[in-house]
Amino acid sequence: MRSRERLVLLTLLGLTVGVNLFTLLGRTGSPAVASNGGFRLDDLGPADRLLLRGERELAVRNADGRMAWSDNEHGRAYSMAFVDVNDVLVKLMETDGYKNDREKLTETVQAEEKEWLAKRDALQGKYGNITPDDPRMEQARAEFGAWQAGVQQWQQDAQNRVNTMAIEQLKKAYAEIVTAVDVVADKRGIDIVFRFTPGDEPLTEGISGQTMLDIRLRPVVRAPKGLDITVDVLEEMSLPVE
Repeated sequence: MRSRERLVLLTLLGLTVGVNLFTLLGRTGSPAVASNGGFRLDDLGPADRLLLRGERELAVRNADGRMAWSDNEHGRAYSMAFVDVNDVLVKLMETDGYKNDREKLTETVQAEEKEWLAKRDALQGKYGNITPDDPRMEQARAEFGAWQAGVQQWQQDAQNRVNTMAIEQLKKAYAEIVTAVDVVADKRGIDIVFRFTPGDEPLTEGISGQTMLDIRLRPVVRAPKGLDITVDVLEEMSLPVE
């Protein structure tokens, strides 16, 4: 056999073996790659950073599980969510613990009011038919004046007690909401949670100024529904979900 023919046969034999080997590798290659750290053929990386070209180069890296392009905290991509604090707050304030305290204070104030009304009725019964020239007129004026001053002082004191309880309950309720939001955010890996009112929530009617204020308090006009974690917070606090 001539040397040229021998060379051609060897070349064909080599190609045949190569094709067969490539076919075998094509059938078994995927598991071999997949077993190498769990990466797929279409994965990009692993890499320490990704350099993006442009007018200003941008180097993106992984910083504690967040995409970062700066060494500063503000140079990172944070996950976010929204919660309807008003919805949660209203439902929380209607729970037995909060409502019972308010009812007790209301009963106390109403009982005190009855006492003051009874004092007024007693004075009216005592001086109801008095005339201007009655020698008891000066005494009547003094007693009615003292009663009126006492009522005004009591009304101010009662209002202060009501306001104080309202402030204390709101502060306590808000703290509970923040705690629940923290729990939900930690579970779902959320970095930032904003307070918002859903865009489809009806605006306040009746007073134009209040309606305008309601609009101003709605910074979020549109957001994906998946970012709303209000239901999760309500469930975390064992509050009713509507």
